[in-house]
Amino acid sequence: APPERRIAGYAGQARTVLVADDDDAHRDLMCEVLRPLGFIVFTAADGLACLEMAAQTDPDLVLLDVSMPHLTGWEVATALRTRVAPNARIIMVSANAADMGRSDEARAAEANAHDDSCVKPVDLRALLEKIRALLALEWTFHSEAPEPPAVVAAPVIPPSAGHLEELL
Repeated sequence: APPERRIAGYAGQARTVLVADDDDAHRDLMCEVLRPLGFIVFTAADGLACLEMAAQTDPDLVLLDVSMPHLTGWEVATALRTRVAPNARIIMVSANAADMGRSDEARAAEANAHDDSCVKPVDLRALLEKIRALLALEWTFHSEAPEPPAVVAAPVIPPSAGHLEELL
């Protein structure tokens, strides 16, 4: 297979991402992945903090954990979509795949409150592809072949006759 190209960033203006998750490690991981690509990343540890942060930052994208204290991710998504940040794209994130596949009527309204979903542990390549599609981004990539280092030609100095004799 051809080597995978590494994403360096994206073209255009900086985009704001809000990561809402009660798991510190997951919030940190998302920051480590997204900030080097040029995203402005804010975090929230629960649903209430997410709504407050969204009102202050007007995010382009919200990565929203389904299971959080105070408000569920579904409740937060509905509030974001209807009141707080109606233009934000929302990706629901859950460690429980069943959270993503509910089909009862109560979940029908919630389905309209988000744009996509992914399951933990997050496949980072798939997540970046979802982000690219939702925000209509054009990725930039690290160059395929690094520039060769400049080589300074130095004169070749042969070993002394004594060293050659010793080696022989």
